Amino acid sequence: MGGCCVVVLMMFLIPIALLVLFLLLGTIGASLIGIVISTVLLIIGSKKGLFAKYSVSEVKWQRIAAKVIKIVLIIMLVASVAGLIGGSVLLMKFWK
Repeated sequence: MGGCCVVVLMMFLIPIALLVLFLLLGTIGASLIGIVISTVLLIIGSKKGLFAKYSVSEVKWQRIAAKVIKIVLIIMLVASVAGLIGGSVLLMKFWK
């Protein structure tokens, strides 16, 4: 009787555990991609002087767009790092 309950319980727990594992690995992968993309865009914008060029432009929407894009990239970088740390911590707790 006890073996049957264990088998039925494992039929439900193993797919749930795999789902949690895949979600955590997906979060870590997405965070790594976000970190790479935002870092590359920030470096390209700074090295080529795009942020500095458009921040002092005479056209108002270009000044606003340059500032907003830089802020969004920094927020994306910070959120990706937080997602990477959070996913890693949860993965470590999951495997413990």
